[in-house]
Amino acid sequence: MSVAEAVAAVDDRQRFRLGDHPMWKHVKFDAPADVYISDMARVRGRLASIEVGRYASLADFVVLTADAPLRIGHNVKIGPSAILCSHAPLRICANAKIGAHAQVLTGGYDDEGAFWRGPVEVGTGAIIGPGAVILPGVTIKAGAYVPPNAVVGRNAA
Repeated sequence: MSVAEAVAAVDDRQRFRLGDHPMWKHVKFDAPADVYISDMARVRGRLASIEVGRYASLADFVVLTADAPLRIGHNVKIGPSAILCSHAPLRICANAKIGAHAQVLTGGYDDEGAFWRGPVEVGTGAIIGPGAVILPGVTIKAGAYVPPNAVVGRNAA
């Protein structure tokens, strides 16, 4: 097998027809042909509440859980094994980058075991470092940088 054939085989494995895939057929895409989603990415919940913009990219093992609106803007890149969980509205604005193993959460349990939720917005061009955790109710401003392995419980500029 030549290098070109090997690259083509990987491209065929990772690119699939979104409209034919049962997991993604109810998700709203601005331009399905321009979106890259690994065949190992997963989605759960109310699929009709997920919207994905043009040129978005979801790497291997990304998990989207949508119980509330989840909007992924144009040219958003989501790294391997990242988790986006929307129990309240979650918006990832255009050109944002979310690193490998990062978690963006809009719901969770407090110290007494009560479930709490809050909307999250990741601003245009913001970068969430690998392994970072964004807690419910946080707004990451446009162009902000969240360092690797940070836990963000307050708005970040």
